[in-house]
Amino acid sequence: RLAPLVKASGLIKVPKRLTDTPFYYKGNNASVSGPDDEILMPSTTKRMDYEMELAVILGSGGLNIKPEDAAKHIFGYTIFNDFSARDLMTKEVMERRGPLKGKDFATSNTLGPWVVTADEIPNPYSLKAVVKVNGVTKGISNTSLMSHRIDAQIAEASRHENVIPGEVIGTGCMPDGCGFERLEFLNHGDLVEIEMEKIGVLRNRISQQCC
Repeated sequence: RLAPLVKASGLIKVPKRLTDTPFYYKGNNASVSGPDDEILMPSTTKRMDYEMELAVILGSGGLNIKPEDAAKHIFGYTIFNDFSARDLMTKEVMERRGPLKGKDFATSNTLGPWVVTADEIPNPYSLKAVVKVNGVTKGISNTSLMSHRIDAQIAEASRHENVIPGEVIGTGCMPDGCGFERLEFLNHGDLVEIEMEKIGVLRNRISQQCC
């Protein structure tokens, strides 16, 4: 089933239908973890993965925010490692009921190491990023490659509902930013490090299986 998605480079190609409009899900704010926290791997997954993302923190909320007004609602930026159980997620999406537990489990939403205020990053579309696993570089990317601009994502998230101050919006996995693109997954004890220009290094180790 994956064969038609594989590029000559060996990376997985994302189907265009998934990038036509901003696609998102809502995570549990009680499952957030921070820099150097251990990440508990669900006992039901064999395809634990990382996702290298830029995250936007809102400083003010709103309803039906217009794209041209979105920048006024941004407080700052940080790194988001959206740990994902790919086998659980794939099953959920194929059944048209997810993602659920594939992306939402204890310690899964990892943020840090700093929140950098928006004035310190006047152009969030030019940040270099690198992800390493056990010290080995696995991906190099840039925020200039994101499918949808941040203003469009904020507008979509606030469509027909209020977003609130302090809300975190992940801008999506950067190209070359996850193991799924190479069909390489994480094991117990693996150390994942995401370094993003102007923000720092978000470092987490995969720990024992949880529940």
